[in-house]
Amino acid sequence: MEHASFAIGEPVVDRDQDGDPNTAIIVNCPPKTADEWTAYRDTTVADDNPGYPEDAPVAVAVYRDELAEFDPNWDDRDTPFSLSDLGEAGVSHYSFPAPRLRSIEQSETENGQREQREQREQREQRTYGEASTDSRDSAKASTSEELVVDDESNSDSQTESAVEPSAALVTLKEALADRGVDADIDADAETVTAEKLGVTYHVKPEGVIDGDGPHREQIERIVTEI
Repeated sequence: MEHASFAIGEPVVDRDQDGDPNTAIIVNCPPKTADEWTAYRDTTVADDNPGYPEDAPVAVAVYRDELAEFDPNWDDRDTPFSLSDLGEAGVSHYSFPAPRLRSIEQSETENGQREQREQREQREQRTYGEASTDSRDSAKASTSEELVVDDESNSDSQTESAVEPSAALVTLKEALADRGVDADIDADAETVTAEKLGVTYHVKPEGVIDGDGPHREQIERIVTEI
């Protein structure tokens, strides 16, 4: 029969103990199975632990505080404690099927690995978040640059499409306005639109081209006088 896979002096906790389990210390690993080792009176370890295999190896443990009172140098010891000596000293010791116990050192290792995984995942999430933010900022910057370029292009197009009126057309507009005729240069920069008493006339420097009203002759005279 193999001994339980615990070292003498190894700290363990009871898997079946709820909450924050007390730390116990392995003091003996008898070469017996759970159904061969008597826990107390006529009860075997297997009888007392029906949820574990009957052929599980046995480990005997003492709670750390009580063991420290019995032997302050217990952690320097690597040989089994005599169960008879423990009993005579009134030290309570408990026999367990080995699978019921969990090494604290193993638990700490598992906790450390879990913490490392969590920290790595948090770093990856932060890195992903920063990368996403950078991508969004880059996209916004690109969009802003495109908008600026488009605005500049539109402005250039508008500037290029705006045609400057000729000096003769400007003079015509001013002459009409001076004589009490409302006048504006059209968008094509080739014609002046004049209005008098509700009648509209379209005029070019060479004469009236459209509009028939009582002031047509007046407007034509203004054109010829320029």
